[in-house]
Amino acid sequence: MMSRYTIDAFNMSIKYLWQPRKNQTIYYRRRIPVSLEHHYTQLKSPFITKSTGTSTKNDAISEILKINEEVKKEWVILKEKDKRGSNSNQILKDAQAHLQDYSITSLGDGHEISKGELYDDLKSQIPYETTKHLYDLAMSNDPYHNDLLKQAIKDNVEPHKQRALELIQDGLVLKASEYIPVYADLKGLDVNSKQIKDCIRDIEKVIVFLGDRPPSDYSKIEINAFIKARLEIGVTTGTIRRNFNSINAVFNLVNSEYEIDFIHRFKSPNIPHFGDDKKERVDYSSAQLLRIRNAVKGSINTTDQIIGLLVDTGMRCGEAVGLASKDIVLNDEHPYIALHKNPFRRLKTNNSQRIIPLVGASLETATNLKLDGQWVFEKYLDKSKSLFKTTSANNTVNKRIRKILNNPVAPSSHSFRHTMVTRLRDAECPEYIRKEIGGWASSLSEKYGSPTDVEIKAKYINSSIDGYNRAESLEF
Repeated sequence: MMSRYTIDAFNMSIKYLWQPRKNQTIYYRRRIPVSLEHHYTQLKSPFITKSTGTSTKNDAISEILKINEEVKKEWVILKEKDKRGSNSNQILKDAQAHLQDYSITSLGDGHEISKGELYDDLKSQIPYETTKHLYDLAMSNDPYHNDLLKQAIKDNVEPHKQRALELIQDGLVLKASEYIPVYADLKGLDVNSKQIKDCIRDIEKVIVFLGDRPPSDYSKIEINAFIKARLEIGVTTGTIRRNFNSINAVFNLVNSEYEIDFIHRFKSPNIPHFGDDKKERVDYSSAQLLRIRNAVKGSINTTDQIIGLLVDTGMRCGEAVGLASKDIVLNDEHPYIALHKNPFRRLKTNNSQRIIPLVGASLETATNLKLDGQWVFEKYLDKSKSLFKTTSANNTVNKRIRKILNNPVAPSSHSFRHTMVTRLRDAECPEYIRKEIGGWASSLSEKYGSPTDVEIKAKYINSSIDGYNRAESLEF
């Protein structure tokens, strides 16, 4: 419903203005969305109708706008309430929001009157016959009353409201699964980000084997049994250690920030024969590197271009895939890549931010790239999830490398990093420079990032290329 009025020479369209009869009170009148009608069953019509208190249109306009803003805010809240409990990953957050509706804190603290109102709401959802039976049991002091009451709540009340009741009764005692969304919030990460998905995967393995309980409830004996079961299905000791590092990071941060004092026993896991099954990554031989360089030289294929960037930089595949065009600096004297995190690609550690000289195959590839867009490899950017599809890219790159070398068990793209370390060591490159190039340095040299620094690092990488070329010539 819209009316158009002229005020001081300005045309103005006002929605939701309703005047039943001329010269009588003007009302705000707006139809209730079908999806929200169940919140307004007490109304006799499908409209929100409120008086402006005036019959003068000019005076009613400001009141109409004010009422409309209040109605919109109310509908936003109601829509949020309707979504509660629909996502099993955020039951805790929905439970805490439900408590706040009753002026109860997210930790379950609040006035007894407020808690009583929440209890009444929960009980109203239990069928009358069940409520009457429970009352009779309570009056007769039946020992099974509490168990039956808990079961009645479980059968009839939404999960997030059940969780709200637990927060009131027990305080903030989180189950293992509930740590994930809290951890994501604390880290400022989306629950669909790779880092959080990895955490979900690691904690879900514990939940499947030991059940979803507060971390402090798992005994050391149970955790050792979990480790043993993982080993028996062929999981390597290194993978198990990484899983526990992830689990500990989640539990420790949330416990610290939420002042949860319960001790968990996932720290310092006992992994029998740790490291004995470690398989060292194989370096590329000089012949393999030459063959790869020749195969990708001058190619405009995206996969070949990624490989070309990896060969003489030692970057991780995900780092190359997530490059922004401005990260590649092609000046005449000292071309380089400025590697840093961006909104769509995180780096493994803070030390992974670094300056990498462009030489050899990597310089040739970078020179042939189209850098007129924002991202170098936008093909792998999933904007809907705000991330680069690095796993997909890495799999494609590895498949291409195996095809180039005609070897189904050829080293993976990550072996470019290990090979780079060997190359630099053979070129007598100082350890601190090797660490800066690879992104392992905990501290940086005074000249880090300067033209002189880039020139020195480029010299060592070029020397490593010459060394491998000499080795290749000796093989023949």
